[in-house]
Amino acid sequence: MADAAPRLSPSGDPVGYAPYSVTAILAAVLAGLFLAALVLLGGAALIGGTQLVEPLFLILPAAILVLAFAARRQIANSEGTRVGVSLCNFAWWVAVLGGSGYGAYLVGRMVGVQQDTKEALVEWMAVLQKADPIDPRTLDFHKAFQKTIDIGRQKSLEAKTPAEIEAAQRGFADDTGSTIGITRFRQLDLLRILHRNRDFAPQFTFDGLQSWQQDQSGLRCKSAGTLRCPEGEFRLNFDMMRQPVPGDRPAWRVVAPASGFVGSGKLTRYGQELEKMERYGRSLVSTSLLTTFAALPQFRPQLVADFERPGDYAVALRYFSRRMAECAAAGVAATARPEPPGYETLIKSQFFAPIARADAAKDGDPRDRFFVAWRDGRIVPAGLILAETPDQYPIITVTEKMVEMRVPIEIQSPRLESSQSAARGAVVLVCDDAEYIGKLNELRRAAATETPSETWATGAIEETVPWKIVRIVSDMKHVTMPKPQQTQDNSMGGGF
Repeated sequence: MADAAPRLSPSGDPVGYAPYSVTAILAAVLAGLFLAALVLLGGAALIGGTQLVEPLFLILPAAILVLAFAARRQIANSEGTRVGVSLCNFAWWVAVLGGSGYGAYLVGRMVGVQQDTKEALVEWMAVLQKADPIDPRTLDFHKAFQKTIDIGRQKSLEAKTPAEIEAAQRGFADDTGSTIGITRFRQLDLLRILHRNRDFAPQFTFDGLQSWQQDQSGLRCKSAGTLRCPEGEFRLNFDMMRQPVPGDRPAWRVVAPASGFVGSGKLTRYGQELEKMERYGRSLVSTSLLTTFAALPQFRPQLVADFERPGDYAVALRYFSRRMAECAAAGVAATARPEPPGYETLIKSQFFAPIARADAAKDGDPRDRFFVAWRDGRIVPAGLILAETPDQYPIITVTEKMVEMRVPIEIQSPRLESSQSAARGAVVLVCDDAEYIGKLNELRRAAATETPSETWATGAIEETVPWKIVRIVSDMKHVTMPKPQQTQDNSMGGGF
């Protein structure tokens, strides 16, 4: 019997083993890693009380989708020489479901963080708007400052009365580590702008969250805002932190930068006029009052009478030049001005106003110490004795009837000339000239419909401002600027 012919397999039957697509395997492995990382890291964040906030984490599911799509195409075009569609499907759905779920979580978290940041910032701005930088012992000033120190120390600054506030603020006069002190806080650009516009409805707008980061220490946020007021429009930058507080709700801290909050600004004509008033007033104090005081001690009795009337910059310079010429021609003794009757009382009661402190009785009457410094000591611009002092900028108060400006100075008692110790103070100028104030009020009202400008004139002052130098204020407590990284002095050196 002849052998039967061999039987051939139909062309549609499997002919042998087909390997898995390498791309499909890689997509499945990455999908497994992504799923495991999502579960493990999410669980760790939940246990640790933190949030899993890693936007770059979404790069992994995006890469998985690309690989899964490429693997499916590769398998479809292999004509049966590659397999692994099930791996592609697994990787695809892990990436789609896991990636979209985590993305939705990030979006929801970002919206929540932005809302929380906005509420905390708007609340702080409302307190800051009512804060008075002239007196740090007021409640609103203290609350605003309290929010800028380390969260762990905020509770220790709880106070209500001026005496309690002053006691709580001891040790915070100057900068300490990452926390700015009272002196620098009251000089912040944002606080000074709000203070001189507090009666004219300044408006703050939260412009959104710029970046945020969650870690073991808490939540860190950077955001932006815009302040609109009669002076103009100011772009603000904020750095904030939120940390859990044991037994209480999480607390916020507004990190107050030494450079200030204002990133850029546009001024109206009213804002430009205030800027001119500030420059003119500072020149009047520095060039006219303090220069004469330092160069011609024998004329100090005459200064009070000469500077209590509206100041004229050109007249003041001529006055100074004339006194110098008299000294050169006749000698100091011949040109000295005698002290008028009641001179000491006049200086103590009219030309000087003490800033009361709780320990004034222990240190003696500041009026007596000021008169000694006035007669035989030094009164100089801020920063000349206390190097790198933050007390540099005038504080301006504006009302419908007058403008007041306080220009920082330093007062040094005699026999301390070789030391780096001085009392902080301020020269108080007032402008209440009816005609000038009327023009200023008109500019402020016109600012409501005016477009602020990014450029304005800052050159020589052509028109004089009718400032009157009315008094000097100080607590007459000598302080010494601490060295870098050194614990700050407990004395209160601000509040003028």
